[in-house]
Amino acid sequence: MATTNGSTAIRDKILASLARYHALRIGKFPCAFWRLSARPGLTAIETSTTNINNKMKSIGLEGFEIKQQPGNSNHYYLCRGIDSSGNDVYKSLSEGEKTLITYLYFLELCQGSVNSNYPTPDNKKIIVVDDPVSSLSHNYIYEIGDLTHKKLIKDYKYAQVILLTHSLYYLHEMIKYLPKGKCFDKKCNLFRFIKNTNSDIVPMGKSDIKNDYQSYWQVIKDVQNGSTNNIVLPNIMRNILEYYFSFVHKEDALKAALDELAESDTEFSPFFRFINRGSHYDSVNINELGEIDPVRFTNKFKEVFIKTDFAAHYDKMMA
Repeated sequence: MATTNGSTAIRDKILASLARYHALRIGKFPCAFWRLSARPGLTAIETSTTNINNKMKSIGLEGFEIKQQPGNSNHYYLCRGIDSSGNDVYKSLSEGEKTLITYLYFLELCQGSVNSNYPTPDNKKIIVVDDPVSSLSHNYIYEIGDLTHKKLIKDYKYAQVILLTHSLYYLHEMIKYLPKGKCFDKKCNLFRFIKNTNSDIVPMGKSDIKNDYQSYWQVIKDVQNGSTNNIVLPNIMRNILEYYFSFVHKEDALKAALDELAESDTEFSPFFRFINRGSHYDSVNINELGEIDPVRFTNKFKEVFIKTDFAAHYDKMMA
């Protein structure tokens, strides 16, 4: 999670902001007709529809068009073809198309106000964006990142912008647009949500988590300090072992180490069989695991790296 214009922002302030302002969840509009940003005059409405149409074409969304709703100048609808009424078009869209079109609408909405009689100044707005790259291919992440920067972050005209995402790829793409050095510390904050029985928000550095592989190791650390439920350990450890040993082309060494550990400790044999079979959805193995002791499981996990002569890698990732 990244925030801008929030040099003094802390967890309680962010939670208060989220409680006071409605966050638009991308791609969840149930209807065909949308209300456009309330800007003075019809010309501004036409400009917004033109902006959305041009941007859809520029990112490769062909066959769709935004049109004003007849008899209601500040509403518009999505149509496909000349005779489309807009009623069924939204249902025909893929999740990715819904996300892209809705995000373009949202960006235009942020430029105006939901009430033309009582417009909200930009410096009083708190913008919350919830995972705009969800269901999108990597090809669109650059476009979404560029749009987010130009429309929401550049010039820092809003009181605060809060970006929520599960995608490390998108996170680091957005970090590239943010200021460097001390200026970053003054204007931006990074936080990480940790989900457990009671969820928490903790500060995060720009280089704390660089990719999905590092995030797996971070989960193990979170389990060790009690901030994440230990039920995730088997699957996380399996992901790490599969990823790392396939990368270094040592799958045979991994299998031999797992077999040896399973034979030497019957208590952990179901756990290692679960990993060795490489199954995400093997209910038999999952049910056999019983209660997970994070300390003992982590020690056994470390033994895999010791037996395969990669102890240094384990130590580095757990440091």
